Amino acid sequence: MTNLHTTSGLPIHVDGQAGELQLGEGLLCDAVESRTLGNLVGVLAYPESVADRETEIAYRVYRDVRAEADAPDIATSGLRYDLTVILAGTNGREFNKTAGHRHRPRRGEQAFPEVYDVLAGRAMFVLQWDAPLRLAIVQCGPGERVLIPGEAAHLSVNIGAEPLVIANLVAAVSKNEYDEFRAHHGAAIYLLQPEDGAAEVRQVINRSYPETPTWRTIEGSRIGSFAPQDRPLYSAMIASPGEFAYLTDPASVSDDIQALWVEHRPEG
Repeated sequence: MTNLHTTSGLPIHVDGQAGELQLGEGLLCDAVESRTLGNLVGVLAYPESVADRETEIAYRVYRDVRAEADAPDIATSGLRYDLTVILAGTNGREFNKTAGHRHRPRRGEQAFPEVYDVLAGRAMFVLQWDAPLRLAIVQCGPGERVLIPGEAAHLSVNIGAEPLVIANLVAAVSKNEYDEFRAHHGAAIYLLQPEDGAAEVRQVINRSYPETPTWRTIEGSRIGSFAPQDRPLYSAMIASPGEFAYLTDPASVSDDIQALWVEHRPEG
């Protein structure tokens, strides 16, 4: 068992063999959802690689985790704090990943943004925009976090040898859509285990999209001033829930969130 208190701010341990969380005394969790390799067949680079492994767990999601004492304040804030454990491994040469989704906008409103926080392991977050098709691939380690704009489809990938544990903070009313990635057999870029012992993660274009994407790779947090970096995300939310109001009402800060992802090139 690995203690995740330092990065999560909560009494949580992860079983590195089973890829399961042990939630400490006083923690509440609404549901634990398991996703198997069979659930992911439609978004894999090598779906044939899981033909005899479809019942294997790929990842688990722990919905609406909170300390019992904090539950009333979290409910008032309109936020939800989830935990996801993605097991280590590959399918074919593709690293284990989540199915990926886009946030469904409510009528007449913008889609909700989301903050992801790495608690343990090595992650790559894949963000994808349309018209034109472009991506940002963000590599993060424990204590690093990423703000996902509501307009970006996204997924999480475990590029390490141990379970990847990530937290997400999002509006409780936010709903996910999965059809986009299913229709194209995944995101526009696949992340593959390198051959011949090379250190870099291979980034390979998914030819199921009619448009050839552009993309860039980013190291470390991409959060700006939208969340402090000196404490766990959960702790920051409990201490100052008002500072995360943009997650439930993003209209006033939408341009600032998008500006985090604008690529600035030197002139000349």
